[in-house]
Amino acid sequence: MKLVSVKNIRYIKLGEGGKWAKDCFNKGIIRLGYSSGAADVFNAATAGKWKDVENFWLAKDKPKAVATGFTNQTKEFFDDDGSTLWITFEDGFLYHCFSDGGAVEQDTSFINEARTTYRKTKNGWSNHDANGLPLKVTQLSGMITKTQGYRGTICKFTPQPEADDYLRTRIAGKVSENIYKAESAKKDLMESIKPLVKSLTPKDFEILCELIFSNSGWRRTSGTGGVQKTIDIELENPVTGDAAFVQIKTKTTQKEFEDYISKKQASHYDRMFYVYHSGDIVNSMEDSEISVWDLNKVAEQVLSSGLVDWVIAHSK
Repeated sequence: MKLVSVKNIRYIKLGEGGKWAKDCFNKGIIRLGYSSGAADVFNAATAGKWKDVENFWLAKDKPKAVATGFTNQTKEFFDDDGSTLWITFEDGFLYHCFSDGGAVEQDTSFINEARTTYRKTKNGWSNHDANGLPLKVTQLSGMITKTQGYRGTICKFTPQPEADDYLRTRIAGKVSENIYKAESAKKDLMESIKPLVKSLTPKDFEILCELIFSNSGWRRTSGTGGVQKTIDIELENPVTGDAAFVQIKTKTTQKEFEDYISKKQASHYDRMFYVYHSGDIVNSMEDSEISVWDLNKVAEQVLSSGLVDWVIAHSK
């Protein structure tokens, strides 16, 4: 079903603490508790007799508000004709699915929890957007992720309609107009930073690199010599104790890079960085301990480290 035709978007907790989540993912089902599989509740819910469902809970000495809440959530589940987009969270990801719109079935597969019901999903659960990218909780808006703390089972996302619009856009693999504008502005800024970085003197380029590393938690321990266009420095991470060797060049060649790589074999460093802004090299190494920063990477680090004003000031 296309997201634009979604009638409702609902969060559903798959068991207390998400204990049913993996079973639901594996079987391609959506499971509901609330004694929905008990004969009295199931028969009344199937027939749409919601007052009878509420009376079931009142007879168990549930407060009126609680009985009504249980009933309304059960109704949301039973009334779904396949047009509700169901959302849940598990293992740091957002999962989503549609039911197939078929009948709700009693679930007798749980010996100790036989009073549950389930619906079959249309195409199973997914934790990816329409472009195949994972929907990580850490990359979602707080107005969506806050719902993980909901104490009930089924609820709307708030505020409305902002939350639903956000989910439609996010799962469709699109971005809002505001995000698009921000990302475009960021891209333009990145491109404008590059020629400024290239205009820095070798000394200023060295200082810029040191500022980037220091903002990332590294601390310079010493310089190891170098000529006008080549600076070698040593760094230490005071938190992890890792030692790093950094070779900074304004211009470089493939041969210089390969010579640098050969040094690693006899070095005691935990990490090695090769930083430059001009040249064309090919890094065929599959070594996670060697990081190559070209002009694109340096500009990215300038932006993320908040050093744009510094680069502008030293490029005048």
